[in-house]
Amino acid sequence: MRQEEVTDLGGLVAPMLEAACARGRGRANAADILRLCADGYCQLWLGQEVTECPGCEGVPQYGCGICSGRGRVLKILAVAVTEVVDFPKKRVCRFFLIAGSGIRRIRGLLATMERWARLSGCDSFMCEGRIGWERFLPDYDEIGRMWEKEL
Repeated sequence: MRQEEVTDLGGLVAPMLEAACARGRGRANAADILRLCADGYCQLWLGQEVTECPGCEGVPQYGCGICSGRGRVLKILAVAVTEVVDFPKKRVCRFFLIAGSGIRRIRGLLATMERWARLSGCDSFMCEGRIGWERFLPDYDEIGRMWEKEL
């Protein structure tokens, strides 16, 4: 996603990002994540759904205040963030944040991110998240757990 797209979408996705960041124990907030994405250090991904416009009732209406006459509306179900990490012997795409209300409905987003990582020269795709994510990652190997202590 281009810098201007990240900037344009910031207001729409910030509440979802903030909810995910709240679990991160103060490492970052939504503004930090959006800045990293806009600056090209991370990648912002959207899980989307296109539905018929409720204002047009299935027939596109010129001047509709909801869809601007397109007859369809785009709903952002979830937002995800990745980063590419270059280790000495391996390039890894690290998926470390996802938030939203339609996570179960966006399984195709994971496949899209994996394809992008492969095309970007990554050797593997690594997911970092809380316990429970494994049900969304049946073809992934669990390689460890992470612990943290505030000092």
